[in-house]
Amino acid sequence: MIPARYIVEGFLKVLTPLAIRLGHEGTDFPAMAPEVEPNAPPQLEGANAGPAPIAAIELDHRGLPFLPATAIKGLLRSHAASALDDQYAEMIQRLLGDLPRKGADAANPLADAATGGIVDFRHAFLPPGCQPQARPAIRGRTALHEGSRTAEEGQLRHDRIVAPGTEFPVTILLTRATAQDVATLLALLALIGGADAASALGAGAAQGDGRVAWTLVSVRQFGPAEAVAWVNAPAGTGWQDHATEISLAPALLTTRSDLRIDLQLALQIEGHFLVGAQEIYTNDKGKEARRTRPYRVDADDERIARLAGSSLDGALRAQARRIYRTISGDTKPWSADDTDLPPAFEALFGSPRQGSMLEVETFLFSAKKLVEHEFVAIDRLSGGSADEKKFALKAFEAPLLTGTLRLVMQRSVTPSLTGKSGMTLAVGISLPAIGLLALTLKDLASADIPLGHGTRKGYGGVAALTFANGGWRALLEHLGAEAARMAGSVPSLEALERLAPHAVIELAVTALHDEAMAWATKRGVLAPAVAEGVTE
Repeated sequence: MIPARYIVEGFLKVLTPLAIRLGHEGTDFPAMAPEVEPNAPPQLEGANAGPAPIAAIELDHRGLPFLPATAIKGLLRSHAASALDDQYAEMIQRLLGDLPRKGADAANPLADAATGGIVDFRHAFLPPGCQPQARPAIRGRTALHEGSRTAEEGQLRHDRIVAPGTEFPVTILLTRATAQDVATLLALLALIGGADAASALGAGAAQGDGRVAWTLVSVRQFGPAEAVAWVNAPAGTGWQDHATEISLAPALLTTRSDLRIDLQLALQIEGHFLVGAQEIYTNDKGKEARRTRPYRVDADDERIARLAGSSLDGALRAQARRIYRTISGDTKPWSADDTDLPPAFEALFGSPRQGSMLEVETFLFSAKKLVEHEFVAIDRLSGGSADEKKFALKAFEAPLLTGTLRLVMQRSVTPSLTGKSGMTLAVGISLPAIGLLALTLKDLASADIPLGHGTRKGYGGVAALTFANGGWRALLEHLGAEAARMAGSVPSLEALERLAPHAVIELAVTALHDEAMAWATKRGVLAPAVAEGVTE
């Protein structure tokens, strides 16, 4: 088989808000019409008056987002390492390259050198004349204080996101490649389906952000015959112009998937619900004013009630901290940079050294009418209201939000396919982490975790949690049954094999109590004499 050049073309479609951040704050964009910029840029007041700082994301010279080639290659590398085994090592290293492995061959000094792959990735830029909705929207984010359940002072921040529906054209070149090489690459690309965090780019993958899906457009070949045609062609054409389209099926690869439990929930909100953003409008006096309204990722989702994965994740995280502190009696502050966390909490929600095993998707409900809720500030001295202190919120009335929580039971990688050294072979969920999740979900179903904006104003109360036509008991029954079923494949859960679902949850909560006691001892705090557990 004669090696040739190949051009693979397709596009990556953004399924959930995407943000490939730069790690610093960027300059805000010029003001644009609401149909282009659905959320008004926030404004600071007082000495810092002016546009609020916004976390910068990757943009091209036109101010439009793009996908860096490194992000696309990294996504393919991640899929290869997590879904394939050692039998594909040579094939993947040929495609994507490999870092030096010292001591691989003492007789060959070149064995320690890095090898480059035959695949050449290019940045994915939006085409000229793309829809204005491709311009990034503004999204507010904040951290919840675990005690007050309100936004922590100084933690409010904003970032840019790429709206779902945006399609990035992708071009990938292969040099000195065979048809089998291309077929293998097509099989790797086909794994990018957008179903979970494995098919995500950028920040917030565990909170449902960054999901992308691959669609193949064409495969073109540039071999000896095409080279002759190019040489004999008039000046002004490139070799790509002479590549001929071919039909090539993806290779059949034996893949493995992460062990995981999907929990599809419905949350019935009681009363008003809002995940807010700012809106600029003209008031009855003809002046420009601002009010809080539901966050939108584009101008066409006026009727979508949205509980962002990051918002639900933050609420669950804050409640899990309170539960762990109650059990352990720990009153000392946890590390501000999350570098020293209890093992069960770190396993569920992640840390700088470990990704979270709990993935939280965005919960949505469509076709719900907006209602406007007016407020007024009361003068604390006179007891009267001040007209200039009136404000309004646009909110949804009692939406039924549906979405998925996904507990990853074990993540596995094949070290030879990572392109790196020192990679962990497998990470499994711990028994105490399952217990902490069970107690947190019970609290969610028991209306102890309000969601969204204005929870101190009566917004976002959870009236009911529904799972498989049941409530929290059905939810924990399913969690226990699935954990027992997968226990034989997850070494950290061997103790759960052949246990009844209720016994699994009881054992997990008991393990959580034991871990919390050990954490309290390590921290030098007194644990409560009796810690409350699951009663039913």
